[in-house]
Amino acid sequence: PILVKYVVGLFVGPPKKDIRGQLALVTGGSNGLGREICFQLARNGCHVAVVDLDAVNGEKTVQDLHQQYGVKAKFYKADISSYESVQELRKSVESSLGQVDILVNNAGVLPLMSVREGTPEDLKKVLE
Repeated sequence: PILVKYVVGLFVGPPKKDIRGQLALVTGGSNGLGREICFQLARNGCHVAVVDLDAVNGEKTVQDLHQQYGVKAKFYKADISSYESVQELRKSVESSLGQVDILVNNAGVLPLMSVREGTPEDLKKVLE
């Protein structure tokens, strides 16, 4: 029996952690991969803080999360490249939804140009 458990464990992996009721903060959560991450977390019972600069799609994401999964979700407009903005975001999230349990740092800038066409400032935005 122990050998069977070991062999099965090689293929199955450890059991999934139960994340129901935890609060996840997803940066870049209004569109694309970030939005899909929000939905996957909500599908697994997480409450979601959606953080982005795109307020229109951020509010739409929150509305869809409420309707489809009934979890707590709230949109926060924040520039995560700004230390002050991140500090304000932390205070806002903690006061309205509580302490963050899961952080998905998905936000990023991807300019539509080659590296050769870009300026040092463009590269700095990508790396921040």
